[in-house]
Amino acid sequence: MKVLTEAGRNKHGQRLVRVECSCGNIFEVIYNNIKRGRTNTCGHCGKHAKELKSQPAPVTPTIPEQKNQSTCERGTPAWYADQIASKEAAALVSEKHVKDLQVRMAQSESTDLDVLKKWTAETTAFHKLNQQIACLQIEKAKTEAATIKESKSASEIMREKIAGLK
Repeated sequence: MKVLTEAGRNKHGQRLVRVECSCGNIFEVIYNNIKRGRTNTCGHCGKHAKELKSQPAPVTPTIPEQKNQSTCERGTPAWYADQIASKEAAALVSEKHVKDLQVRMAQSESTDLDVLKKWTAETTAFHKLNQQIACLQIEKAKTEAATIKESKSASEIMREKIAGLK
């Protein structure tokens, strides 16, 4: 298996990475599962999956370890901005892979099923990243609106207290 890019975090805060299986399938997996050898294949390799599990290949991460994922508190607008930036970077890499695979398919005389499978998986991942970005942007806007609403109500409360003292 080969680690391709970082894919953000799951709902439990675990680090996700995009990997390419030895069969060519591209999928997302929890980074620690790869690091500890729990995930060796995509699980769709058919009869070859058992052979590959018995011979675990050493995985060398190509993604540099991040020292501090985010210094912002989870759920704050700044945290959402960090998450969006991370997903956008992964989407750019994924989009480049999709375009490269499209070029390879266009250049070949016949349909190469392996390339088609990779293109389908990469296209799906690209669309999934864009959906996640859209959801994060919505949540960020909601959080920013709530922050503004809270600050307005706090200032109104302060005005009322001052008016009550006069």
